[in-house]
Amino acid sequence: KPATAEMAAELTSIINDAYRGKEDGSKGWTTEDEILSGRRTTEEELSAVIQRSLLGTEGESLLAAVIDGRPIGCVRVEKTSEIEAEIGMFAVDIDLQSQGIGRALFNKAEEQAKSMGAYMAVMQVITAREDILKWYLSLGYTATGIRAEFPESELWEVKGDRKLFFERIEKTLD
Repeated sequence: KPATAEMAAELTSIINDAYRGKEDGSKGWTTEDEILSGRRTTEEELSAVIQRSLLGTEGESLLAAVIDGRPIGCVRVEKTSEIEAEIGMFAVDIDLQSQGIGRALFNKAEEQAKSMGAYMAVMQVITAREDILKWYLSLGYTATGIRAEFPESELWEVKGDRKLFFERIEKTLD
């Protein structure tokens, strides 16, 4: 279902925990904590995404997975061209991962992309994240070989001396 303003704080926590691990050290299989420190997003950024999503005028949607009225995951879909929609900000509560919730949420994201008029779904995946890349490939995505430098941000810091890159992956939507 569409994310609401009331979900912003909880979804921000879910996203940051999924990407960087919880403060108590627990982490899900999707964590990037070995390559990045800091936060993935802020409540202010996510609130702005939700606001644009609810207005429906920017070609952007933030979907939330909800159980018993509580958000447990989310995914962002943004129409980026006449034919493409980018999927990102994908996260599931780390205590509920590996139960099919992510796959179901991802299927909804692809349906949303199609409803926006896209026939190609694209994502940018950190090349060092071979585990998550393998999962996306199992969903029918193809690595394109197109790479871009990972952006700098005041929210996060790359660990060590490494240089990170995004790889574009894509899937034709049926």
